[in-house]
Amino acid sequence: MSQIVEYSQTEAALAELASRYKGVVYDVTTPGGMADAKRGRSEIKRYRTSLEAMRVDIKAPALERCRAIDSEAKRITAVLSSLEDPIDAQIKAEERKTEEAKQAAIRAQAEAIARADAERRAEEERKLQAQRDEIAKARAELDAREAEQKKAMVEAERARFAAEAESRRKIEEAERESRARIEEEARKERLRLQAVEDVARQARQAEEERLAAERKAVEDAARKARAETEERERKARLAAEKSKRGWETLRAFVVDYKEDPEFAAVANAVAGLLGQHGRG
Repeated sequence: MSQIVEYSQTEAALAELASRYKGVVYDVTTPGGMADAKRGRSEIKRYRTSLEAMRVDIKAPALERCRAIDSEAKRITAVLSSLEDPIDAQIKAEERKTEEAKQAAIRAQAEAIARADAERRAEEERKLQAQRDEIAKARAELDAREAEQKKAMVEAERARFAAEAESRRKIEEAERESRARIEEEARKERLRLQAVEDVARQARQAEEERLAAERKAVEDAARKARAETEERERKARLAAEKSKRGWETLRAFVVDYKEDPEFAAVANAVAGLLGQHGRG
């Protein structure tokens, strides 16, 4: 028997109708046979159309209930969204603000390092220029002393022609000693200036290596921050997509099985869950 009470009368008539009409072949080529066939068709059709009308009447309240459920769910969802969206906007605005502040701090640190680098280079250039000026001054003094010595040598040479042979020998000996002293002083001065230049070059190289290490540390920190941000955004997108697929699967189940007697109870429970979460 049918589980639908309203269908019980039609269900009861099926056996009687089957016994009378199943497999019957009418001689529709004759007026009587045609009339019998039409009466049989009319009787069966009457049961069928009355069953269809009854189905529409029975289902109408359920359809109205479904429309009411969907309408109320949409209304509640709209209210929930009006409450959720401003909070979501605040959270996202603060997250953007935090990320922008982080990036600004990184940029500020990089700019500060660049400024410090420029200032150190300028100071280094000033020191090098001072050292160059000192070297030039020392060389000028050395040239002056050499010029004076040459002048003295010329005067001594003139005196030598007027002096005795012994005096000439003594003067020549004195000149050799003087040249040796001057050359030794010049050699020591050149070594000192070379040492100053070596110290300056080593200091400049050490400073450049330190600045390069600082720039690399800043760049590594910036890359790490960007990677962490991208990973958080990727996980958030995956979670949202997974949730969306889950709700869509539940909605598809309700649509496919809500009228299936075997799964109707489960489909109604799922529909209730969707309504509770505003996902109907």
